[in-house]
Amino acid sequence: MHRLGAALVVAALVGAVAVGGQQEALAQDTSTPITWAVAPADRAAEPDRPNFVIDARPGQTVSDSLVVANRSSLNLVLGVYARDAFNTPDGRIDLLTAGQSSVDVGAWTTPGSDSITVPAGGQIDVPFTIVVPADAEPGDHVGGIVTSLTVTEQDADGNRVQVERRLGTRISLRVEGELRPQLEFTKVDARYAGTWNPFVSGSMAVTYTVRNTGNVRLRSQRIARVATGLGLPERSADADDMAELLPGNSYDLRQTVTGVWPAFGTRVEVELQPYDSFTTSGAPAAAAVVGTFRTSMFPTPQVITIAVVLVLLARWWRRRRTRRTIESTVEAAAAKSRADLTKVSP
Repeated sequence: MHRLGAALVVAALVGAVAVGGQQEALAQDTSTPITWAVAPADRAAEPDRPNFVIDARPGQTVSDSLVVANRSSLNLVLGVYARDAFNTPDGRIDLLTAGQSSVDVGAWTTPGSDSITVPAGGQIDVPFTIVVPADAEPGDHVGGIVTSLTVTEQDADGNRVQVERRLGTRISLRVEGELRPQLEFTKVDARYAGTWNPFVSGSMAVTYTVRNTGNVRLRSQRIARVATGLGLPERSADADDMAELLPGNSYDLRQTVTGVWPAFGTRVEVELQPYDSFTTSGAPAAAAVVGTFRTSMFPTPQVITIAVVLVLLARWWRRRRTRRTIESTVEAAAAKSRADLTKVSP
């Protein structure tokens, strides 16, 4: 029995990428719910595969199958095609649309048919082949095989529009050869957010862009640190591991470090510890990478507080000196009076 659940779902043209094994839509010009699911076909050595994970040599041809199950009461006609994957700016993995051309594993993959009819309540296998070019670059090539249905829906203004609903499964192909796991920073920035309370620390929002310049899809542990030149303790913040970054792709990340005091000569540092996200990793260990940003933060609330304290101290000191002067003058006058009385006494 195939496990139809862990697949990549792409709501093309409208909506966002989601993860799940089924997509519900309305068939064109009908109100009948249409639900279908996809998953890799079972293999004896790999039952219940969540997606296609394949090792191959340059020039090799790989054959596999996608299972498509129709969970509705109508026969379902679906388009089938393959496309390259990419990272969106927020780190999610999406697939090129039907109107975009693939140049990588999406172009190497050919379904047995570009259109299938799945009977109501039934399921069929969709075979496909991947022909790896003889000059294919070593490393990871990621795409997906997609089933699609064009449906008619109402937009926010009540207009009827055609929308392509896509449900697919990821293909992660690793081509034999030298593996180079490598990440680099293309931007590191930091912005301080404080309060006017001089006794309350602020936070540092650290934003950075990471690019995968190697040929291995990577995830990464990450930590951000903030250090000042005033001898204050270094502040740091961990975060969830970086989502999978595909070779040649980049996306933006953000971390917040709390307990930061404003100070001149502040150094912000982000450290990544990448690791191979392939299920059967054979890549060498990836080197840690560090991105830095220097800034200078004027401690306005603290300076104002110190200035006010100094003014109050100066005023207190002047009053104290004035009082002492008056007391000394009075004392001197009283002493003189006593001396004068002594002189006139019999």
